[in-house]
Amino acid sequence: MRKIVFPAVENATEDGLVAVGGDLEVDTLITAYQQGIFPWPVSLDFPLAWFSPDPRGILEAKELHVSKSFAKFLKKNPY
Repeated sequence: MRKIVFPAVENATEDGLVAVGGDLEVDTLITAYQQGIFPWPVSLDFPLAWFSPDPRGILEAKELHVSKSFAKFLKKNPY
């Protein structure tokens, strides 16, 4: 297993860009998410971009409300 290293999020650009390139392998994603970095495809003509905007939006699972209609949708369409 190779070690993935991302630049420090403190060095991100004004819009939160941290790195460009890489892959979407599970180890890469876990490493990125642990540092508050997430992939965001900019376009088909541009390499994969990794962002860590400040401030970041965070959804707390325990505070997330799932509407009845969405719960019904999920039940009928498991992912």
